[in-house]
Amino acid sequence: IGDLRDGNTAIVAELIRRGAALQGSIAWAMYLSTNCADNAGLDPATDEAALADPGRLRLLLTEPLCSQWPVEPTSDTFNEPVVSDIPALVVAGRYDPITPPDSSQTVAGRLTNSTFALWPDRGHGVAGDACANDIMSAFLDDPSAPVDLACLTSVPDPAFG
Repeated sequence: IGDLRDGNTAIVAELIRRGAALQGSIAWAMYLSTNCADNAGLDPATDEAALADPGRLRLLLTEPLCSQWPVEPTSDTFNEPVVSDIPALVVAGRYDPITPPDSSQTVAGRLTNSTFALWPDRGHGVAGDACANDIMSAFLDDPSAPVDLACLTSVPDPAFG
């Protein structure tokens, strides 16, 4: 952020290069089959929620592909919130642009027997962090036991140069 503020845009070129390199690693058929079915009927050009939500804004880019992709839309009930009392662990990364922490916290609020855990240094996906692995393993070992989130207090905020 500081580099951009100072006019150094080299990081932008690097991010574009890395993004282009990832394009070959995405299973496009699976991505389109899932997302086109899940979002059928949503018009991203007129749906204000889609335009305001960065996670759904990508629909603007994939809608032309979805209009041609041979997949049946999901049922009308697909997007209805899940309500459950089954033990659930809902994890989120503070910097997740795909599933923002607010969305994860909303989900946890609808699951009456859930625990919400927020990683201060992560984006999309927290697996791989030792604290996350410990918490998730303990939850899977005994989903009805209280979840110990103490290790989250020692996860440092990310260092931005």
